[in-house]
Amino acid sequence: MLPLVVTILSITVSMSREPIYGIENTDFRKLRGNKTYNFFDMMILTIFIVTVFSVVNIFNFVITVWTLSIVSIVYSIIFLNQEIPILIRDDKKIKKVIRNNIHKNIKEITLEVLPNEVSMLIALQNLLLTEGVISAYKVLETDNRERNQVYIDKLLSLQNEYLFGYIDNHTLVIESLTSKYKNIEILQAIDTAIKNINDIIGLNEQLNVLEIYGDEEHFYHITRSLFSLHRILTELKFEKKFENEFSGIIINMFMKIKFGKTSEPINRFLYKILNAMVINTVSKNELWFLEILRDSSFGDTFSVYGSDEYMAFISIYLYYLVKLENRVPEDFKTKIEDFINQPARGLNSNGESWAQIFRHKMNYMNSEEINTILLKMLSIFECNSNSFTWYEPPFQWARWSSINGNHTFSRELIMNWWIGFILTDSNLHAHAFNNEIILQLPKLNKNNADIFAVELNKNWFEDDKLKTGSILPIAKFYGVKAKVESYMERSELVSSLINFKNDRLKKQIIDEIQEHQVTPDALEKHKRVLANGLEIAIQEFSVLDTSIDLSDGKQKYFGILFDTRWSESLVKSYADKMPESLSRLIYDDFSENELVKQIRNEIKEYDVDTLKKIVSFKPTARYAYIYDFSANGEKLKLIEKINEIPFGEKLRLPRDLFIRNKAISVNFEYLESESFVRKLTLDEINIIVDRDYKLVNGLYKYVEGTDGERSILLSREELLKLVSDKFFYAYIVFKYKAIYKTEDILYFDVIKDKS
Repeated sequence: MLPLVVTILSITVSMSREPIYGIENTDFRKLRGNKTYNFFDMMILTIFIVTVFSVVNIFNFVITVWTLSIVSIVYSIIFLNQEIPILIRDDKKIKKVIRNNIHKNIKEITLEVLPNEVSMLIALQNLLLTEGVISAYKVLETDNRERNQVYIDKLLSLQNEYLFGYIDNHTLVIESLTSKYKNIEILQAIDTAIKNINDIIGLNEQLNVLEIYGDEEHFYHITRSLFSLHRILTELKFEKKFENEFSGIIINMFMKIKFGKTSEPINRFLYKILNAMVINTVSKNELWFLEILRDSSFGDTFSVYGSDEYMAFISIYLYYLVKLENRVPEDFKTKIEDFINQPARGLNSNGESWAQIFRHKMNYMNSEEINTILLKMLSIFECNSNSFTWYEPPFQWARWSSINGNHTFSRELIMNWWIGFILTDSNLHAHAFNNEIILQLPKLNKNNADIFAVELNKNWFEDDKLKTGSILPIAKFYGVKAKVESYMERSELVSSLINFKNDRLKKQIIDEIQEHQVTPDALEKHKRVLANGLEIAIQEFSVLDTSIDLSDGKQKYFGILFDTRWSESLVKSYADKMPESLSRLIYDDFSENELVKQIRNEIKEYDVDTLKKIVSFKPTARYAYIYDFSANGEKLKLIEKINEIPFGEKLRLPRDLFIRNKAISVNFEYLESESFVRKLTLDEINIIVDRDYKLVNGLYKYVEGTDGERSILLSREELLKLVSDKFFYAYIVFKYKAIYKTEDILYFDVIKDKS
């Protein structure tokens, strides 16, 4: 037995330097687990067994000899089973070792190990970039979906760590076709990484990342790989390989979208990758991805690769970059325009420009394609719906963007392009007329339908009359018909648009108002809130004097018309502002009081005599601040002395007022029985409808929204019902009396010399 074991060990030791998936044999053996024997253990056991065997054999202990023989055979089998698969490179056994090690240590180990440590992730990375992501994933796959998510995430991260590690740590130059990085041939790693990307976007049964993750949010792994591969291939001067490989990836994505009978999550996943690549490259003022996109999939008018909806989507996006996004440098805007008008290149091109192909594709779309393209573009947009992500310049640029829907890349911009397109495209109307087809409006979801109706109302119609004659910016940008002709006013399409917007807007408004209808209990609650606000304001009024007799006090009321849709917040806000309302009331009362008017002194400035008069008056409070930067001597001393007088109570009063003692006192009393909160009467409704909504031509128009974006024509009967449901009236009554001791008030009115 000894010669056999020694032979195995000698062979094993002699091959210790041969790598197994990038790890030296000796180091790989250490990663097999605690139940394996190292060289030293095996030698000690072998020597021990042989020594004991020799001793007992001398003394002819037959049973012991047989026992040791059996033990020797068992250990020989163990040693053979442990070492032979490694020696003969048994792929199945080696991958099992990798699997067991990763399953046990995935949460603890990373590639950032100490210099003298070896991680099994090195072997996994080597496996990933030599045999591919499917093979590597199959090694790790379990029946536990959550663990599978960890494993696929680690694999995709390992690929990016390798690619970016090569970029960061090397000069991006290869001496020969077999040059290596991390014991992997660089060109092999590049080819495998590209194959891995194609396997991932293929979403086949062997590796469907959407089923593993459960969503499509992990597209960033793919985009990071694409950016690193672009950097490596261009730096290595492999431009042709870069163009061919990236073109293949893009074509594969479009083929899956167009002909793969894919689900919506798959389409979102693929479009997110495309969108992210476009956004990130143009945000760095780079056009290389757009050029690959054009040359691979939009190179001629009959291209079967790229989808029409994505070409339209990107065309609108390019218009936004050039005409609407102020952060894009002017020189890069010029490059984008040049890109739009330069001939496409590559195998799938016949030399036409993006603008030419876009015009051709749009001109020959049939009514069904027109009907679905808006839905598809909105779906693409909603993959990356945050408007602040559509252009992200480097950090040295200010991070701001317009929030106006028509001045950023938004669903509103896409909708307006589509509306302008269907209103101006002559071929579309000719096709519909010749084939007796009535153009149908797309079936938008609730949110998009509401936005679409608002955009129609705001930009395309004025009191249900189509706006004609104005130039459409996006159409002009691409050199197509850019004006809505007057004949369109009579088309069934325009009638459909009018009916759609009116029905949708009316439903929005009515549903919103109905949803917030106020009940008698709600009205009573609102009354209590307003009354409590008034009573608290009275109690906290700074110059309140409850001893003042209110039998001859003035009766006042706060009359407020509330919109039911915001009644809770509006009522609370008004109740909170009661102190300010009472203060304003006393300001007006003070200003209009006849006795106060008699003591008002008009002056041009605070001269020395006036200042002396104030000092001799000995005020205890002031509602004034005197300043004169050129003052000196006696005048300066007087000003400083006056400005030492404390300010008066928190009360709104005319400025340049000086008082002493309690010169102003007020009492209030809330009149519960005379106050009410109720719905409008019929007479009040009629007044509001005729005053606020009647046009000069006798029609009635409900006006609402910024710039009237939700304003629509309604019948008088519809408006009566709407106003009745929309408003309620609050009438909060109280008494008050203010007493002003004019002998304790010094009141100046500074009249500046206008000359």
